[in-house]
Amino acid sequence: MNNNRQNERLLVASEARASRLSPEALRFLATSEYLGKQLLPEPDLEWSPVIIGLCKAAEVEIVNRLIRPLAQQTVSLDLKDDREDKDIGRVTTFCANPDSKPPELGAVAHFLRTVTHSKNRRSTSKLMLTFLDLASNWTGSQWILDPQGLQQVAAKLSTEFRNKAAHIDEMSKEDYRRCKELVIGSEGILWKLDISVEGLK
Repeated sequence: MNNNRQNERLLVASEARASRLSPEALRFLATSEYLGKQLLPEPDLEWSPVIIGLCKAAEVEIVNRLIRPLAQQTVSLDLKDDREDKDIGRVTTFCANPDSKPPELGAVAHFLRTVTHSKNRRSTSKLMLTFLDLASNWTGSQWILDPQGLQQVAAKLSTEFRNKAAHIDEMSKEDYRRCKELVIGSEGILWKLDISVEGLK
């Protein structure tokens, strides 16, 4: 994709976020921004609650844009073997029962990494084959499947921010700034995801 064209699309996506993001993601972002404003006068306080909102916004959009469509495509398939695969079992379990709890950010990142690197399983896994077929219809499938693309960003968001904020690690205002840039910065994961899953014309 031409870099100038991609930058234009990223800008449009970020400026039109109210119409392009799910209501859940917007609530998570709004809550995060509200809490961030409350904490600004006290930068030395703990910033995990603010960071969690950003991570949840990214998580819900990734599930909505990638995993729920995958579940719809696999509804009639027998995924027994895939459910027993430790690397993709969490995503498979959700696809087999979309009313269950969605996979966490780290589980999705691991699923993407497995799809990219495990050529042997890719040739036999119904779930992986369906995902690759689904991705072939997206304009930004290269970024989604690239080891340096979505899977790297999602893994970083999970390990450096989401998991730490959800446990006993203390998070700072600087951590919040870095997380915010990763999620909704000029090339944030939300905007790249949005333009990447557009259908081919």
